[in-house]
Amino acid sequence: MEAEYNVPEAKIRALGDALWRSVTTVTTVGYRDVHPITNAGRYVGVVTMFLGIDAAGSLTVAMASFLIRKR
Repeated sequence: MEAEYNVPEAKIRALGDALWRSVTTVTTVGYRDVHPITNAGRYVGVVTMFLGIDAAGSLTVAMASFLIRKR
């Protein structure tokens, strides 16, 4: 949010905008209505995407491990 705050054409201006961007990025919806325009904002977006992929992958592995565990 700080990277985009002082840029006149930025669409991420408040914490709510940043949270909306993070949630839509992590859930892979990515509406593109709010998106970063600075390099710093884009780097944060990339990190958020990788964290979302990691979280989804970890959940999938945990579920698969539970389902195939020998009893």
